[in-house]
Amino acid sequence: MIAIPTKGTAYVHPIETPDVLELIKDIDPSVLTFFNEDTGSITTNYYWAYNDHFEVFPKDSDGTFHLPDGLIKILSDSEDQ
Repeated sequence: MIAIPTKGTAYVHPIETPDVLELIKDIDPSVLTFFNEDTGSITTNYYWAYNDHFEVFPKDSDGTFHLPDGLIKILSDSEDQ
């Protein structure tokens, strides 16, 4: 999981279980603060990086984040093994 709210701030965390959404919920206020108050704002999006591909974590209009489709597939495949 990657978040880059400003040119001077980045969050990176490995994804091993679906509870990464809890992490996003916990750090999102901080990401929003950096984005709104620091210079060089970039984005409030969160991304999943895998095999040289980036996929955004979808977000509902109410601010609820969801796992990207590709990540759902990988996590469900790993649970089946």
